[in-house]
Amino acid sequence: MADTLFYQVLVTSGGASYDLSRDLASFTWEQDDTRPDQLTLLVPDGHKVFSHALQEGMKVELSFGTDVEHAVVFRGRIYGVDMVVPRAGAPELTIRALDRSAEMGTHRVTRRWDEKPLSTVVKDVLAPYAFADPAIEIVPDPDVKAVQEGTTDLKFLSQLCDEYGCVLYVEQRPSDERVHFVGKAQIVQSEPELQLYHGRCGVPDVLDEFDATVDARRAEIPYVLTGVDRKTGKPLDPITVEPRSPGVVDDPFLAENLAAIADPTKRALLQQLIDAAPTAAAELRKLRLAEDGVEHDRSKPALTTTAELRLKADNWVSTHALGMSATGASAGLPRLRARTLVELLDVGGRFSGRWYVSRVKHSVGLGGYRTEFDCRR
Repeated sequence: MADTLFYQVLVTSGGASYDLSRDLASFTWEQDDTRPDQLTLLVPDGHKVFSHALQEGMKVELSFGTDVEHAVVFRGRIYGVDMVVPRAGAPELTIRALDRSAEMGTHRVTRRWDEKPLSTVVKDVLAPYAFADPAIEIVPDPDVKAVQEGTTDLKFLSQLCDEYGCVLYVEQRPSDERVHFVGKAQIVQSEPELQLYHGRCGVPDVLDEFDATVDARRAEIPYVLTGVDRKTGKPLDPITVEPRSPGVVDDPFLAENLAAIADPTKRALLQQLIDAAPTAAAELRKLRLAEDGVEHDRSKPALTTTAELRLKADNWVSTHALGMSATGASAGLPRLRARTLVELLDVGGRFSGRWYVSRVKHSVGLGGYRTEFDCRR
């Protein structure tokens, strides 16, 4: 017997608590690698009481999974409330809550750090928010000169992520919350969280829909990082960075799918095209390369150190290295998360393999439970 979907939504304020689970028409829980996680609740309000009881600033907690295995996946606060009163029918409330990382985006700060380890800068920014001991996974951990100039802590940390090739997110644990500041290189070198199969029976997780595109103009090419030593004022040795992606793997179903074509002539011609494809891709790549085979940083060289450049180079993992982007959907996949890898199988040789998941949306309502996601490589 298949496990039953489980969810519980608790709203608390002060010493008051209410289980909203049975009153929901639907809810969506969304993760995106560029912003705080969001929980959206649709609540019918026929008695016009929930509009009094559910207000901004209240805390919301979502436990999610199956009746066999579930956990708290979201903790946050209500930031927005919409009410619709139709001409006919019951009023409805839409409640929007953001996870606790949104609290770092509420006020602006100006400060600076001189020759401090990057991990120290991140810890200093996180200190006022009472998270558990943060997981800062950056190697090397260079001394940096950092200036936060009139920006929120959330925006400043996002800028550090962009500069040093990292991602920032909040992990929900049974009794607390932990912030992760981790290099993308470590994510793409990890094993995929899930394997999703399209059009296959007897597999653990199924991919129902998949739409992908390739734009060779967006594919990354080798990039040169340069800078000026901030102590000596001399140019640093440039570092050439090869674009890395989650990676393409051989399609294990290619031979089977090709053999299903009855016409042997057609089958042979298609095999020839498949064999010739890498050469065509290499020729197109050459057209995009500069004469010396790299793309140079056109901005003014920054004052930096070799250690900083090396960190940027080691963590520079392009989620568009191959110029590929895609969307997928399936019946509920509670284990699928953003900021992880997923392996898609039997979606065609070009598109099968490992993808970086940039966005996941879990939706539960009258239509059942469905998961949609965006991915890139």
